[in-house]
Amino acid sequence: MNQNLITRVQEIYQAFGRGDIAAVTAQLSDDASFGMVGRAKDVPMAGLRKGKKGAAEFFGLLHETQELRSFSPLKFAANEDMVFVLGHTQWTMRRNGVEGENAWVHVFTFDKSGLCTGFQGHQDTGLLAEAYHSAPAAQRAAVA
Repeated sequence: MNQNLITRVQEIYQAFGRGDIAAVTAQLSDDASFGMVGRAKDVPMAGLRKGKKGAAEFFGLLHETQELRSFSPLKFAANEDMVFVLGHTQWTMRRNGVEGENAWVHVFTFDKSGLCTGFQGHQDTGLLAEAYHSAPAAQRAAVA
């Protein structure tokens, strides 16, 4: 297991937790592929973007779409150039107040110089789409 890469990913998560997106994007190569696997029509932050600007766009859309109530990377594994992370998140959709949670897998790829060349988030995009497109929580409660 490549502990150096795991430490780099843990530092990226720490920067994300502080809201320091500039520190996250500083770890990326100029042509990095970055984002959440899925379709933007399902949830705005879904889709893979290119470069530091694309990663910043992803984080902006993530912030606009969800309030993260908890974000927990739980298990890490690595090989020569990749880190795999299993985790869990609790969130609230900002547009309608729908709350939810999901497990996820993040895959980071690194080049020989140690820059992150790719990040893919894998999770239940069907769950996210359903929550994102649901009626506001207050309307659903009134109907129930």
